[in-house]
Amino acid sequence: MTAALSTASSYSSMVAWHKSKDCVPSWLTDFRDDLPRIDVPTLIVHGDADRILPLESTAARLSKLIKNSQLVIIPGGPHAINWTHADRVNPVLLDFFQLVTVSTPPSP
Repeated sequence: MTAALSTASSYSSMVAWHKSKDCVPSWLTDFRDDLPRIDVPTLIVHGDADRILPLESTAARLSKLIKNSQLVIIPGGPHAINWTHADRVNPVLLDFFQLVTVSTPPSP
C-alpha cells in the first residue's frame, strides 16, 4: 500500500512540475497593448509587501493601463493575499461585486 501511494505521489509531482514548466513561455508574452481595450469594471487587489510581484512593478502600473479600474492596496499584504489576508480581501471583493451588480444594466 505504501509503495503504491509513493508511486502515485511521485507521478503527481512529475505531472505538476511538467504542467508548471509548460506555462513559462506565456510569461514572456507582453499583453500591455491589450489592456486599454478592457471595457468592464476591473478590480485590482494587491499587497504592498509582495516580494514576488512588487506593487510598483505590477498592480500600480496595471491600474493606469486599464480604464475604469480600481486599485486596492492591502497594507502588509504579501503574495497570495487572498489566503494570508482574506479578512481584508473578501470585504473588498464583496463591495466591488455589489457595486458592479448595481451599476451594470442587465444584458438584453
